Amino acid sequence: MTAASAQRLEAALPFGAVAAREPLPHDGQSGATLERVTLADGTRLVLKHATVGGDWLGRASNDDGREARLWLDGTLGRLPAHVDTAIVAAERDESSYVLAMRDVSDALLPTGPIDRATTRRLFSAIAAVHREFAGSVPDGLLSLEDRLRIPAPATLREEDAHIPRAILAGWRRLAEHAPDDVADAVAAIHADPTDLARDLARGELTLVHGDFRPANLGVTQDAVIVLDWSVAGPAPPEMELPWMLLTTPTATEDDVIEDFRGASGDLLDETRLRLAILAGLAHVGCHATGAKLDWWIERAREAL
Repeated sequence: MTAASAQRLEAALPFGAVAAREPLPHDGQSGATLERVTLADGTRLVLKHATVGGDWLGRASNDDGREARLWLDGTLGRLPAHVDTAIVAAERDESSYVLAMRDVSDALLPTGPIDRATTRRLFSAIAAVHREFAGSVPDGLLSLEDRLRIPAPATLREEDAHIPRAILAGWRRLAEHAPDDVADAVAAIHADPTDLARDLARGELTLVHGDFRPANLGVTQDAVIVLDWSVAGPAPPEMELPWMLLTTPTATEDDVIEDFRGASGDLLDETRLRLAILAGLAHVGCHATGAKLDWWIERAREAL
């Protein structure tokens, strides 16, 4: 972020001037820099600084400061009242952006098991987002085709960073483990996701968060916290499910689907659900192993 833009943001903070700051380590996928700042009145905020195209995920998703733009243009202001982004201010220019967020670290989900009651609450919150934006997604966000291209080997081979290398290793592992029909289908999606994107787009699209997983989520008494909207864009609501299928360990995958189905109601389409699981295998299957990978393979074969 340019110094002038960062200064404008700090001058606009609603709680007073910055009195102290400290780096805030994080293990997120993006290369954004976080710092915790304490304002003169004792309020703690987290500032997120990011350079456009400055990390592998930003390049893969064509991120032009999408999260800041969604805040500045009022899109995130349309979220239901019980869905909390924690953002209080943003600044953006052609090369970078910075967000000021309330420090909600104490409310974020802990590493480890998530009970089903919490999972249902998370799904209910994101389903409310899907209802609000059904058929009215703003233009200029991450397209469905580009979303499917993010983890493709052709996207990642030029990236010299730990996460892209780990994803590529995961695709090699999947190709060795999966039956030929499934491995070939995943490779075909990676090579050209046009057909799958077209099939997923049949019916009404909505705004999906796109990275809906425990690392970006939290709960308070009154709200569900949903952080990091940098890969938001138009998609069927079923595309919100794959990360939770991969990362929710306290229930079977079928239980997770049933909870998502219950929250989504008439928003959910069973054919798109099967296609979203196939798309999910091509998106997050590089992280799956053992019995979990076997489940994904079986469900992908149903979709095929």
